[in-house]
Amino acid sequence: MRRGAKSNGWNVNGKHSDKPEVRILKRLQRGPWSIPEIAKEFETSEEEAVRLVDVLYKLGHEIVHDRQTKTVRLSFDPTEYTALQIEPEKERKKGILRHVRRIAIVHGTVLGSKHSNPTLLHTLYERFEKEYEVDFAIHVGDVVTGHLGRKREGESFLQTPDDQIQYVLQNYPRSKTFKTYMISGTRDLTFRSARGAVVNMVRRICSDESRNDLVYRGDLWAKFQVKGVRIEVINPGEDYAPYSKSYPLQNIVTNLIGEEESQSLVSEDEAVIAIVGGAHVYDRIKSGNIHGILVPSLQSLTPYQKRKRKRGSGPVVGACILELHFNEDWTLGRDKGRDGIKIKLIKLNKYKKKDDYRAKVEVKSGLSDLAQKVIVFLDEQPRTEGEISRHFKANKEKVWTAIDELQKAGYQILTPKDTKQRDTKQFELVQKQASNFKPLPSKELFVHRQKAGFCSDTHFTSDDQLWSLVRMFYEVCDEEKASVVFHSGDWSAGAFNHPANEYKVLIPSTEGQMRFLVDHYPKLKGDKKTVGIGGNHDAQHGKHKGLDALRAFFAEKRPDIVYLGPDVGLWKLGNINVELLHPAGGAGYALSYKGQNIIESEVRLNRSRRLKEKIHVLALGNWHIFNIQIHSEAIVLCVPCFQQQTTDYMKPKGLDPWIGGLICEFVTDNDGYVTEFTSEFIDMAHLAHTPDFPDMPLKGFVDRYYLLK
Repeated sequence: MRRGAKSNGWNVNGKHSDKPEVRILKRLQRGPWSIPEIAKEFETSEEEAVRLVDVLYKLGHEIVHDRQTKTVRLSFDPTEYTALQIEPEKERKKGILRHVRRIAIVHGTVLGSKHSNPTLLHTLYERFEKEYEVDFAIHVGDVVTGHLGRKREGESFLQTPDDQIQYVLQNYPRSKTFKTYMISGTRDLTFRSARGAVVNMVRRICSDESRNDLVYRGDLWAKFQVKGVRIEVINPGEDYAPYSKSYPLQNIVTNLIGEEESQSLVSEDEAVIAIVGGAHVYDRIKSGNIHGILVPSLQSLTPYQKRKRKRGSGPVVGACILELHFNEDWTLGRDKGRDGIKIKLIKLNKYKKKDDYRAKVEVKSGLSDLAQKVIVFLDEQPRTEGEISRHFKANKEKVWTAIDELQKAGYQILTPKDTKQRDTKQFELVQKQASNFKPLPSKELFVHRQKAGFCSDTHFTSDDQLWSLVRMFYEVCDEEKASVVFHSGDWSAGAFNHPANEYKVLIPSTEGQMRFLVDHYPKLKGDKKTVGIGGNHDAQHGKHKGLDALRAFFAEKRPDIVYLGPDVGLWKLGNINVELLHPAGGAGYALSYKGQNIIESEVRLNRSRRLKEKIHVLALGNWHIFNIQIHSEAIVLCVPCFQQQTTDYMKPKGLDPWIGGLICEFVTDNDGYVTEFTSEFIDMAHLAHTPDFPDMPLKGFVDRYYLLK
């Protein structure tokens, strides 16, 4: 029913009824009522009047019942609850007390939409339960397709609220080991009465006695507290994001920072995690103890999204796992820059199924050969008479004979003779809804696993270098069993008298800086390599001589370092293509913006060259920022740095560096498509101090690096 249309009473079945609940609802639409008045109206007890009001509440109507004044009214405001307290030490899995808690994050299932992906939803829930052993799941709203406007009505195969609710109750995955906490998104709240009273679809779903595994936690926003971790779940609206993915997320995180600062809450929580839905994309940022995550959805690209002018690359289809690693005393595991928080993205765009809501047509026995072929052909999409005739090399009379045979066999096929089909001249098979969705086999989706470290902009021999933290990061990489570390440029400080350095370089000569770098840049254990490129500061050493100092010194003195050349380099990590890039210019306020531009230009260039090789991971240095996004199917990493804020350049410009490195794990299918990506930001800003140089005698330092001997 369109907003503004005549109300039909909004009872369970959407039909007119004289039931007491419906009469109460109609009366409440005119204004508040009281329990005694309701009891008098129906000549019953106040207890029965309360029961009738509770029935309306369970059916999704926004009823406010003040127990003290006995007043009942309709609400027009979103429902908010206090934080749900989770006590992890009281829960055990398989009899063992785990100190890792995993929370599944799902968003935008839009069940009832032609662009939903119920098969992938069931695939995810099977993996949540069997592989990850999640403790609970959070659904960040937009559970159902809702009531769409005229321009989008064709997106839904179910129109009424009751049809959508029954579909969710029957087809949403069930778990025997964990509960799913749901909040209402904007689409879940689109069904309204003529006077604007909301019908809360999610609350109706969670109130059903058949689904004790689903729990309602409010509208558009919810809060969860897991020991020292506060999780803020936010649904600001569908498709609200501008072109730059990180922009709205940065604003939300900034608001949380302002709230904490104004209330002196900085030390209250060990970590605050803002989980934001609605944008259908993935992006991750961090500011101090506040993490921001834009979560993907389970909705494929719709015609409406195709027409959007402010967005690029399409939605990311998948879900997230939030991992919280606790110590024995249930504080977050903080060690060497770790903060006990890992984010796992499950990315399944490749495995979307078109029209997943439709049941696959059953070819009945006894049909002619042509009729069997035609019904399979029509199951793909509507076809014209000419398309069928040409495809099967059959004249038009035989086509009509096959259609007539199929209709007599019980198939509902619309023909160009039907009013609905006269303009398109197509035959259309009326589809049936699918049910009993089977998960995709995990052994085919999640096959190969690779782990790597990423760092950049170490600026060795700068006054603001953080040598000890680079060494500590390599220790973490060894502990996490990373097979390689990637470096995205600016290993060294650069020329002593270059304008960018303002004479803040401790070792003036190129050879002295290279000696220091060769002597003190850390190594991974065993025969593992560091793979890297040169940056703009490294290029200063040979700017007027045409030399590449890094190539010469690494080749001779550091065989553990694979140098790919200045500015850009490609490396194969298993079956994953990793590109390292040291771009020019600044990042801008929106952290994801420049990365989006770069990967889009790469994709356009590769397509124009007809190259089949794709970039799976793009690691960007130079900007000293941290951001992770998915764009054009590539994982784009803005890699943080190992240099303090410089007082002569960064501070006057209001630029603050993200200090540390990244540990990333990639899981691919057999084709190299990344289906699972786990990231951990080793945030070392609180450990940074300058000066930070190796402890060695001053005379020896001067003799070796100032080349006096």
